[in-house]
Amino acid sequence: MKKRISYYGALDLKYLRHKRGWTVEQLADLVFCSSRTINRVEASNRTSNLELARKYADQFGYPFEQLFIIVDQRLLDLLAATVPIVSLFAPLPKEIYYTLYFRRVSWFDANLWGKTKLIGTFDKKHELRILHELREGYAQELWESGMPVISTKEEWESYFYHAVIGHMEKIVVSKTALKCCAPRALMSYAVEPGILFVTGVPDVILLGDYANVPEVFSLCSKRASAYRCNKRAVPF
Repeated sequence: MKKRISYYGALDLKYLRHKRGWTVEQLADLVFCSSRTINRVEASNRTSNLELARKYADQFGYPFEQLFIIVDQRLLDLLAATVPIVSLFAPLPKEIYYTLYFRRVSWFDANLWGKTKLIGTFDKKHELRILHELREGYAQELWESGMPVISTKEEWESYFYHAVIGHMEKIVVSKTALKCCAPRALMSYAVEPGILFVTGVPDVILLGDYANVPEVFSLCSKRASAYRCNKRAVPF
């Protein structure tokens, strides 16, 4: 089967345009294409035109390899076709929910950000934090406002495999779904307080392994284990 290459924005290309204050017409002039092409690229967050992708990277000031993810579109479509589209229903009763910022970054991986709450101290520099639960009834309010609510493993897989790579979305996810599909989001994290404000939204962190970021790490990581071997952590 012949490959059909697509170049997906690792970031939201429409957001990058808005951030620079450009209209569709202004960006079209900069990358030498039509306004219709810009609208089509932003709707799918991708292009199959390598030359256009390189012009995007130049105008936005990113290395091409950093701004675009190269994907075989035929395989991506095949992967999506194997996972049925499942309707997202209202939140389940007696379930715990969280709000997350979700961005799919590859075939099988996504970035997740979440608002955290303080639960203790890890050492003199790091607070201990976990994902903040929504108050009872608030998930229902968010669902009624139009925000996607994901309650089950099947709903998560449907949402994930049909999500546009690179687009950022705010979603509501149940604890049950996260345990099955993204357990790292439920880990405890050691966090330096200063990093919580980098995003401009207080108490939000990227939920993951943090291989090279000393300001934050999960307590399940190898770094936390090594830390405990060398220093005595404050009980929590």
